[in-house]
Formats: sequence, C-alpha cells, structure tokens
Amino acid sequence: MPQSKYRHTPAPISGMPSGIPYIVGNEAAERFSFYGMKAILAIFMTKYLVDAAGQSDVMTEEEARTWVHLFVASAYFFPILGALVSDWLLGKYRTIISLSLVYCAGHAVLALNNQRIGLAIGLTLIAIGSGGIKPCVSAHVGDQFGRQNQHLLSRVFSWFYFAINLGAFASTLLTPWLLNHFGPGLGPHIAFGVPGALMLLATWVFWLGRQRFVHVPAGGAEFVRESFSGQGLRALLNLGMIYVFVAMFWALFDQTASAWVLQAESMDRTFLGVRWLSSQIQAVNPILILVLIPLFSYVIYPAAGRVFPLTPLRKVAIGFFVTVPAFAVPALIESNITGGRFVQFRSPDDSPGTADTGLNSPPHADPEAWHVMNLIDGQADGTGWVSGRRPESPAAESSALADGSAEGRAGKGATEQFFPIEMVVRLRERRAWEVDMVQINPRTDLQTFLAERTQRTSNQVTAEDVRRCWARDVEVLVGASPVGPWESVGRFELARRPEFQSLSFSPVTTEYVMLRIHSNWGGDYVSLGEIETLATAAAPPAGADQHAAGVWPNVAALGYRPSIVWQLLAYGLITAAEIMVSITCLEFSYTQAPRRMKSIVMSVYLLSISAGNLFTSLVNRVIQNPDGTSKLPGPSYYWFFTGAMLVTAVVFILVARAYRGRTYIQGEDAGEPEWGAVG
Repeated sequence: MPQSKYRHTPAPISGMPSGIPYIVGNEAAERFSFYGMKAILAIFMTKYLVDAAGQSDVMTEEEARTWVHLFVASAYFFPILGALVSDWLLGKYRTIISLSLVYCAGHAVLALNNQRIGLAIGLTLIAIGSGGIKPCVSAHVGDQFGRQNQHLLSRVFSWFYFAINLGAFASTLLTPWLLNHFGPGLGPHIAFGVPGALMLLATWVFWLGRQRFVHVPAGGAEFVRESFSGQGLRALLNLGMIYVFVAMFWALFDQTASAWVLQAESMDRTFLGVRWLSSQIQAVNPILILVLIPLFSYVIYPAAGRVFPLTPLRKVAIGFFVTVPAFAVPALIESNITGGRFVQFRSPDDSPGTADTGLNSPPHADPEAWHVMNLIDGQADGTGWVSGRRPESPAAESSALADGSAEGRAGKGATEQFFPIEMVVRLRERRAWEVDMVQINPRTDLQTFLAERTQRTSNQVTAEDVRRCWARDVEVLVGASPVGPWESVGRFELARRPEFQSLSFSPVTTEYVMLRIHSNWGGDYVSLGEIETLATAAAPPAGADQHAAGVWPNVAALGYRPSIVWQLLAYGLITAAEIMVSITCLEFSYTQAPRRMKSIVMSVYLLSISAGNLFTSLVNRVIQNPDGTSKLPGPSYYWFFTGAMLVTAVVFILVARAYRGRTYIQGEDAGEPEWGAVG
C-alpha cells in the first residue's frame, strides 16, 4: 500500500494513540520469541549441540559464555544498520516488516538444525532481524505522540517495557521446559520452533495496525544533512558519553543468561516446592519487572522526588550503584560452590534434607531436623560436616527401613534406620580431576553442639558421646553430574581415632565425589570431619603444598549446592537496577534525539548493549587457558565484574554532572534545555 495513504503526523488528541495496542502486542510476542530462544542458548550449547553424525559436540562453559555474549553483541550492533535503512530509505514501518521476515527465517534454521553450522546461521539471521528492528520499534512508539499527549510518553514506555517482560516471562518458563521435557531428540527442535511461531505472530499483529500508525517518512537527504549538522553531531556526542558507561551495566546484566544460568546448574533449585530448571530461573527478572514498574512509577519515584530532584541521569547513576551488590551476591554464591560452607545430602527417600540456608549462619535450631554444619572456620576447602538426626515421620522411617542395609536388617536401634546419608562434593576449580584417594579425619569437636541439643553442659558430654557420632561405614562414589549416575570406587570403615584414614583406588577422572555414610557408631547424630580428595597431576599448582610426588592435595570443594534463594536476591537487585537504567535510557534517548534522528539515536543507545556484551565475550575468551582452566576461576570472575561496575558508577557521577542537552518532541522544531542532569 502506498506510503502516502498513511498519517505522517500525530493526531491532535490528549489521550492514547490508537496504534499503541498493536505495537505493544507485537512487542510482547516478539520478545517471547527472542528471550525464549536466548534463555536456552547456554544450556543448549553445553548439553545439546551435536555434529553431522548426531554425536555430542558441546561447548565448555567459557566457550558458551563467549558465544552467547558475541550473539547478544551482534543483536545490538545491527540496530545501527536498521536505523540507517529506516531513517534514510524505507521509514520505520517498512523496515520493521521486512526485517521481521529475516528474523522468522533465523528461528526456522535454529529449529531445524542442531549443529554448530545451524546455530551460527540461525543466530546470524536473528541478530540481523532482531537487531535491525530494535531502534525502529521503540522510536515508532514515540512517533505516535504529539505535544497534546506527550505527558503520556513516560507511562507508555513503561507499559512498552511491561509488554517486553510479559513475553519474556512466559517464554523463559516455557522454552526450558520444552527443551528438558522432549530431551536431546525433539527438545531443541520444539524449544526453538515455538519462539519462531511467536515471531511470526508478532509480525502479523504489527501488520494489522498499519492503518492506525503514524508513519514518519524516511528522511532521505534531509536525514543525512540533519545527522551531520552541528545539532545532530552534538546530540550524538553528548549521548555517546553517557552510553559508554551504560555499556558496563549491560556487560553485567546480560550475564543473567549465561554465567548465572551456568551457576544455577550447581545450586539447589528447589523453591516453593518445585525443582526449577536452571534456564527457568531467568523468569524471575521479567516477573519482578511486572511488579516493580508500577511500584517505581507510582511510589518510589514520586517519594524520592519529594526529597530531591530525580532527574533521568540520577536514576541511571543510582541504578549503576545498585548493580554492584547485585553482582557481588553471585560472587559470594560462587565462593560457596567452589569451596564454601554448603554440603548437599539426601535422606533415604531421595528428598532433600532441611539444609542450613545461611551463608554463614549457625546450624538449624530444630534438634529433630537435618543439619548442615561447618564447625571449623577458615578451612572451607576440604573441611565439612554433615550431621543428622533420625526423621520422626513414619514415611521417612519406612523408606529408611526399605534401604535394606546390614545395619537396618540387624535392627541396631532406631537411630540407625535413617542411613544411608549422601553428601556430594564438587572438586575445586569447577573442573574434572583424576582422583585416586579420599582421606577422612573423623576427629570432631561436637561437645558444644551435643550439649545444646541435649540440654547438657559441655562437661556433661562425654568422649564416648562424641565418638558415637562418628561416621563408621563410608562408601566413595564418583560421577560427572551432581545427580549421578554414580560409580562406586570403594568402601571403608573409619576407626574411632582422630587421624586421617584413607581409601585408595584406581585413578578415575571425575568432577563430583559422593560420600555415602552407611552407619555411625550408634549415636543419635552422625558427623563427618575433615575431608581430602587427592588428585593425581603432572605438577602441583604454583604455591600449593605437594602432598606426595605427582599429587595435588585436598581438591575437594565441599557444600557445592547453595540454595537458589540467594540468586533470587541477586535478581531482585539487578532488576531494580534495570528499571532505573534501561527504561530511563529508552525515554531519555528518544527525547534527546533531534526529530529526524530518533531511530539512529536509539540504535546508538543499543550499541552500548552490544559493546557491553562484546566486552564480556572478550573477557571470557581471554581468560580461557589451553588446558581448559580459567584465569579467573570461581568467584574471582564475578568479583572482576563487580569491581569494574563500581569504578564505572563512581566515574559516571562526574560525567553526568557535566551533561547538557535538549529535548525534542515530534511536531516541534525547537528544543528545550535538558530536563535532567545529575548534580
């Protein structure tokens, strides 16, 4: 249909433009497709990729993070090309429709081909299509408003973001489930195919609204003249200085789809009675957005505005500082995963025990509950305690009796009917080791603990009371996954003496070790003292104490499974930061862009997301060692980005205080002084 049949300027109304529902509906479906596909990328790359013969061809975690962020960087680079085509040649509407079809083709390739070549082609087409329409859609929203209804612009951008996160929430729950439910065969085809169908729906919804939109014509030569005018270059330069700092925020935020997902694989993901998939945890972000947008718009921002002027750049600055603790939380989580205070164990009915969920909190206060303890501070690596008391529920006791262990059959007392207790240990540096020995020192200092549980003084707890709590019959198993399958490498009986006692076995390469306690010496509780998992290696690491020739000592990292609740805390913080940074930057970029440069300025803002992801991809590329280890292992990876964000936030205050700009609304040629700078 000829472009001339469409309205070119906003209607003189004070209410909501009639085309907005079509744009918002399109955005919800399009974001479903993008975030659904993106949610499963890291897991797909590390678990489901195959070669031409159908054999596994998966990536390492560092490789997956590298390619996920390279894709996201590409998706936010192509907006600059989409903006040029839109503002110079085709206009926003025709650009969006054309590139949406490219977008659909990319989803089709991903759904049909699960090899690296299919991944590369599919992601390239999606990056071109998704990236190309990004600046056009957000600028198209602003084009619908004139002077009489511009007061609704801030609210519409919030609801626009609401639609984005509604689609993201639904797809982040659904696509990981589809991938997991249908398994390696059909899973990738269906999990990538459903987002493709939603992208096709998004294109159709946008086409339906064509008669109701304001179609701002392509600028042609006038666009080029305005872009390279003093006014245009000044706007780009001013905003570019802001976007350099925004890039660091996106370098951290977008790791919720890579590093945080891979971290969740090593966490206890049981929450609200449901065991969530690691990719589904990302759904917390959009659902929090849906809750927090109204809270910020109608409560927090008005309240803060009564205390001090809450300008756009002040919102961004506050968001930067909130991002710092948001990334410090995963750093603390990783400290526990790679050698902290959490120990995972299972009771006989295979249901999780009641675990101590505090990073440094004392044991659970209920004397009848299961406990996870680390009684020796400063010795987190290789030192841990697991203790438990027999469950009182008949179902638990029946399950325990069904175990059929020698102790259970012999009827040595009710306190021995809860065996076996299983504790999973993840080896240091999140890597596989060739292990050939496990040492356990059952010495313990349980007098205070037992006194608290039995309401006696420490002096009243005898040495025999303590010895009865020692583990006796311990089996060692190895596995490549935290949930097995497990292979037994031996079983030994610990004598009642406080010294290291060893089990040697043929070298086996593994990443996880399970210690299965089959019995103790008859007390109400059972404990395991210091543990060393010894790994054979060509040479010890720099600064390490060599236990014996060719052996690295104590590679155990106990308690590798902290609760996912801690990561949910991090999501809460980074979502609050996202509202202050991302939504504010969308509106700020549109209002600071000259009339014919709306899309190009939006694309320059999106380049900040590309730059942030490119930085993350580059970091992950550089830190990969030839032997598969990392130059930033464990928590040091997260602390690196936390420190970078803190420096960025501090320096941004100085830059934002110096910012001066002008506000531009469609239908007006003149601008106003910039309505919000920090300082």
